[in-house]
Amino acid sequence: MAVRPTRLWERWSRRQEDACPFGIVLRPSRDAVAMNPPFATRPYTPSYLPSGFSIEIATNTALTEPEFFYVGFQRGRPRDGQEPLRHQIPVTNITDVTIGTPSAAPRSEAARATAAMGWLSFEQSDDYVLRLTFDRAIRRKRADCRPELPVVLQW
Repeated sequence: MAVRPTRLWERWSRRQEDACPFGIVLRPSRDAVAMNPPFATRPYTPSYLPSGFSIEIATNTALTEPEFFYVGFQRGRPRDGQEPLRHQIPVTNITDVTIGTPSAAPRSEAARATAAMGWLSFEQSDDYVLRLTFDRAIRRKRADCRPELPVVLQW
């Protein structure tokens, strides 16, 4: 099955048990010199990608951690200039990403590498939760989307 490397079925079928519901997609910045992921990967080549392109999936990640993907062929913002810049919630930048997990500190190479680079952090929590902070939360506003979504927004 072509989609097997994504482990979507494993995460879906174990969603009520211990599987982490999050996937983290990384890409190089527009001015990046290095185009390689900061962790070991295996290629995923879905039929919709042009020949020679692949989405890299981190190897050796536990289902209790997020899945990590790297899209090396996509530099910068893919729809730069096409997205509305004014939103109902007046935010401009994601300034912090924290993933709460019931398990201890991240164990996979991918989780440790992304945390070491300062791209996200992990914290222990009772349940899985993704905390996205925009603009350093200068407005001191918060939207907790639980229980419908395991997401907390701060701006």
